[in-house]
Amino acid sequence: IRRHTGTDFANNHGWTESSILPTGLVKAQFYVEYVICDQDHNYSLVCGTNGLFMSTNDFGDVNLVAGGTSSSKLAGYPTCATFGATDNSYIAVGTSGNAIYYSQDGASSFTKSTSAIGGTPTAICTDSSNQIVYAAVSGSKKFVRSTDGGVTFTAPATNLPALNYNAVATSGRVVFLGNDFGVLYSLDSG
Repeated sequence: IRRHTGTDFANNHGWTESSILPTGLVKAQFYVEYVICDQDHNYSLVCGTNGLFMSTNDFGDVNLVAGGTSSSKLAGYPTCATFGATDNSYIAVGTSGNAIYYSQDGASSFTKSTSAIGGTPTAICTDSSNQIVYAAVSGSKKFVRSTDGGVTFTAPATNLPALNYNAVATSGRVVFLGNDFGVLYSLDSG
């Protein structure tokens, strides 16, 4: 993983490389699916084929926190993840097992959502108050929303075109939903 720590973007100065591979894991055994940082860029989550990894010190140390050989088991491997918009202790993770998990204790434990979402989450985010969790879901051609912190999810919009959705973002009550052809948006939280 390369990260920029300087201010000279034009001449590629300030780039440093960080290894996210834990001890004993070789490159042939690891594929990165998704990387996300918190609002201050000190905390990072890396979704890999061997589990969910987290750094709390700008990639100084990277630890397996879910999936793989960790004590927090996931159905499938992590495909997307997010921190709460205002709280690093809230984490939501989508998996290739067509499930969404959430942690409210900074990745010490994860709980599986009780809702079937009908596909693999490809992107996930929270609103600015951490009250609503959104996920774009592939295969099912929809997106889902949770208003209870990830415990349950529903598909709030019934008029979406049958497209594969691969990105989701929020700004206030506006929700943006990306697909292969462009971006749709909702002005009322989905």
